[in-house]
Amino acid sequence: MNSNLKDEPDPGRPDLHKLYNQDQIMQTVVRVGRSADRGDWTTCRACFTDEVFLDHDGSNHAPSVRKMDHVIDEWRNLFVAYSASLHFVSSFEIEIKGGKADCNSLVQAVHTQASASGSVRVLQSFGLYQDILVLDNMTWKISSRHYRQTIKINV
Repeated sequence: MNSNLKDEPDPGRPDLHKLYNQDQIMQTVVRVGRSADRGDWTTCRACFTDEVFLDHDGSNHAPSVRKMDHVIDEWRNLFVAYSASLHFVSSFEIEIKGGKADCNSLVQAVHTQASASGSVRVLQSFGLYQDILVLDNMTWKISSRHYRQTIKINV
C-alpha cells in the first residue's frame, strides 16, 4: 500500500475536481450572456433548469419561480429591439456543496438600439449576479438567479 495515498486532499496541491467544477460553473454563467448576445437561444436555455427562480432588478416580473422556456421566449422578443448586445461577467466567487453551488459574479451589460435615422441609443447596466446552480446529469445549470443592478446608464 502506498503511504502517500490519503483520503483528504493534500493542502499543498490543488483540488483538481473542485477546480474543474468551478470552471464549469463559470462557463455556464458566462455562456448565458454570450449566447443571448448571439441570439443562440437553444444554448442559453440549456444553461438553466426547467423552472428557475428569477429576481431581476428592472424586470416587469415579481420575483418568482418561472418556466425557463417562457422566459427564453420573452428574452428572444426583448433582444429583437437591440442592434447589438454584450455581456461581460467577471470576479467570480463560488462555493460548492455537493451537487449545489452558490456563484456570485459582477456583470456589465451593454445594449444598443439603432434608429432608422442612424442615431444609436446605448443602454448600460452594471450589477451583481447571485446564482444558485445544481448539477443536473453531469452539467451545472442555473436554478436561481438574482440580479442586483448597481448602476444604470442610458445614453
